[in-house]
Amino acid sequence: MQLLVMTLILGTVAVCAWLFGIFATVGGWVGIHWEWLHSPLLPLLQPPPPPVPVPGSELVTGPR
Repeated sequence: MQLLVMTLILGTVAVCAWLFGIFATVGGWVGIHWEWLHSPLLPLLQPPPPPVPVPGSELVTGPR
């Protein structure tokens, strides 16, 4: 029973570490860049790209 509980706790910690990107970070330190080390949540945690300007939407200013 203790072995089962310890295995479940270790598995939970490993999954949380993977989701938070710790495996990819440590892999980068030692030169390992395997795709499966990267968190699937990484695109959700990155800032959004800057807005693309729409032609004709520039602000009209008076003469300087």
